[in-house]
Amino acid sequence: MRLIKNSNLVDTDWVFTNQADYSPRGEKQILPFKIFAENPSLYYSSQTPLGVQIKADCDLEEISRYFSKISLIVIEFTSFADGRGFSIARRLRDSFGYRGEIWAGGHLFADQYPLAVQCGIDAVVIDESLLQRQPLAHWQEAISAHPAFMSAELAS
Repeated sequence: MRLIKNSNLVDTDWVFTNQADYSPRGEKQILPFKIFAENPSLYYSSQTPLGVQIKADCDLEEISRYFSKISLIVIEFTSFADGRGFSIARRLRDSFGYRGEIWAGGHLFADQYPLAVQCGIDAVVIDESLLQRQPLAHWQEAISAHPAFMSAELAS
């Protein structure tokens, strides 16, 4: 999996999975929060960092109960026009005090990158088709056009 992080394209060893694929001793895995919440004790015994994927209609109060186990939250942006993911990231940081990694997944484009950074998002999951349509230079130009956002990105 590849990310745009600190205006660079980086590879990560995290993988998306579901409960059937979950391995408590192995790679860093990202589960849908709904699956994690059905039996959180199953995942608490693992020493491997755990990530969860959430949707825009998630219950942040419920998620906050598990911050001690969750190293990464991936917010799924379901469309380019749906800005709820930005609000979720800001609330996770400001209202709930989450200090782990936050990534944006799904539908996000380069012009939204500065806002994502400002809202507390550390990285954007990027696939090859999006990278072909919007190369790394577009993401770098978007962040460099907003110096205040650039300094927030460097602080993360």
